[in-house]
Amino acid sequence: MPTPSVAEKAATLLIAIGKEFPKPGTPVLIPHRELVAMQGSKWMGIASAASHGELAYLLNDFLEAEGFVTEKPPNSNAFTITP
Repeated sequence: MPTPSVAEKAATLLIAIGKEFPKPGTPVLIPHRELVAMQGSKWMGIASAASHGELAYLLNDFLEAEGFVTEKPPNSNAFTITP
């Protein structure tokens, strides 16, 4: 089975967030920093992320940078899918 691309991982993560929290504007707590490592493992599995650093990259440097999600307040681990 080939390894999914970064874009595929990010898309899978975004779709899973939308399915689990379908109400618009719902903040989703996704721990993605090492101190809360075990709490984020569900989302790591969904995104096929090899580490919490990769999950953080997908959330912050890909999905948030492209305008698909916002983290409010900053560094809160609470993400909202943007309209």
